[in-house]
Amino acid sequence: MGGSQINEMLSSAVNLLVSQGHILRRCSESEAADVVARAKANFVKDNRRSWWWEAFSKPVRQRGTEDGNPYFSQYARPDSECWLIIDDGSAHFPVVETSAAVAEMLLGELPYVEFYLGGKDFDWLLAENHHGAIWLL
Repeated sequence: MGGSQINEMLSSAVNLLVSQGHILRRCSESEAADVVARAKANFVKDNRRSWWWEAFSKPVRQRGTEDGNPYFSQYARPDSECWLIIDDGSAHFPVVETSAAVAEMLLGELPYVEFYLGGKDFDWLLAENHHGAIWLL
């Protein structure tokens, strides 16, 4: 799935959840770039890597495997304020500001995407890759 296709699906999913009364906001491209830069500065040691999970700079606190069931509550409080960073393969990853619970609903509408979900103060990061591997830093 390419970046433009993921972007279209993301926009539709955000609009759907907002229409249902959920609180989330897609960041502007400049704000998203700032969030991604701050997250990478905190959690990635080698900016040349395609996938962050190949070069985490902090110890992994917990690992898991996605099995098709909701799992965020095992790693983050549902009401945690978060940045959801979607790795769409483009130079500018889309970012959504929301809670962990709403991020999980949003990702339910976006199958097979890699993502990074982090606390608003960049003190933790949850990552899932295209193989369903999960890391908590």
